[in-house]
Amino acid sequence: MNKLVICTTGTSIANACSSQRDLLRQPKAWDDDAEPLRREISEFLRRPENDLRQQSVRRAICAEMNSLDRLEIKSSDRVVLLTSDTAQGRVCAEMIKKVIVEAYSLSNGQVEIRMVEGLQVHSARKLREEGLKNLIKILLDDYLTKGEIRYAYDIILNATGGFKGTVPFLTILGMLYGKRTVYTFEFANELITLPPLPFSFDLGLYNRVKPALDLLDNEIAVPEQTFLSKVVGYVPTERDLFMTFTEPFDEGRVTISPLASCLLRIDTKKTLFVSERVMDILKGSKGTHKIHLERMLSKSIDPLWRNSHLDTWNVTDLLVIKERNGERIAGFNKGGSFHVTHAFGEHDDYKRILGDYWKKDFLGVKFLPWQPSDDVAADEKNSDAVAEERDKLIVESRELKTKSARLHDELIELQLKEEEHKSAEKKLEALLHERDLELTRLNEKLITLQATVQALEQQTLSLKNDMEKKSKPGNWSLTQFVRALLKRRA
Repeated sequence: MNKLVICTTGTSIANACSSQRDLLRQPKAWDDDAEPLRREISEFLRRPENDLRQQSVRRAICAEMNSLDRLEIKSSDRVVLLTSDTAQGRVCAEMIKKVIVEAYSLSNGQVEIRMVEGLQVHSARKLREEGLKNLIKILLDDYLTKGEIRYAYDIILNATGGFKGTVPFLTILGMLYGKRTVYTFEFANELITLPPLPFSFDLGLYNRVKPALDLLDNEIAVPEQTFLSKVVGYVPTERDLFMTFTEPFDEGRVTISPLASCLLRIDTKKTLFVSERVMDILKGSKGTHKIHLERMLSKSIDPLWRNSHLDTWNVTDLLVIKERNGERIAGFNKGGSFHVTHAFGEHDDYKRILGDYWKKDFLGVKFLPWQPSDDVAADEKNSDAVAEERDKLIVESRELKTKSARLHDELIELQLKEEEHKSAEKKLEALLHERDLELTRLNEKLITLQATVQALEQQTLSLKNDMEKKSKPGNWSLTQFVRALLKRRA
């Protein structure tokens, strides 16, 4: 893999130049004229004894070349020169670039000069307020977190040149991102390599101290007690523990340490997104395997945790994150949030599958925000046996919650049915009452009708008797009888 060497750049290439001493006494801004220094460096490089084809000469030119040559720069590699925001820094970086291009047959585009605003030694306040912050920002945003660079090159942080105060920052970032940090004492014969150590961090502790670090980041320096008062749940016995995040600034005040400054820059927690495919895998998972994947996703929201659990396997430009149980997830950063494209329960599955996928394959894929479950939080200090027992209890608890929810739903359904039955009973009672009223009315009508019939029968009998008295029945016609009856009623 081609190398990308990021160098902090100093002025050792101009050590033999008298004009450098003038610039040290009276520093100039980046765009100011520094041609006398450029001419002196050019004259130094044109000397016959400075033949860049000789290894000893290349390594003696300047501190940066001493370390780069020991890294065996090839014509396909890239070099980034991080320099101060002074005219002296600009000229020295330009001359170092010229030497690198000539010595290793690189093109001008393969050697990049980056001015770091505020990175100078004449104002400690400006260095802390701007220089170191800008240095970290450039390293993170443009190189260490940029997928197309991070996996395309073997990134090496070269802390040999420039201000020695930048060494802790490059070392810590190298540890956090699994990159080599190299250092060479000026013109020494040995290249010191600080390997990417297995780095873990107590995130619970960091979350407690973060409000205090935010204060330092805004105020630059505050009294020690003011800093400690911002630590969540602080007790006096923890003073030494939390003061490791600071360093002395002036009498009675502290400022942020290199480690804390790097962590603050990395700590940009945002929402985690998962693909619909990953969501389906989670829905189909069961038991402790489901718990492991959910916990891994929840932890991956935190960029500090992701960085400390990156897999070194880099066949794809997707970031692969590993967990001690063997699970793997893969994804990419976009807009400050991590997008999970794959989830694997078996250690060997991801190597077989991920080699066919790249970040560009997911440009049109729909991602859903991930909502962590409250019961998956875990202390990574737990032993495997304790963690396994804990996860079994979580599974049992979830099953009980599911059963409880199902029983609750059944109870609600029974209550609804009971309410329906009560409502039906009330309707039936109303109908029965209405029927009883109607029967009462009909009964009253029947009684009235029966009384009317009885009265008619009595009238008919009376009329018949009257008629029998007046004449013989045989002399009455039916018509006469009806008329007489109607007349009586009228």
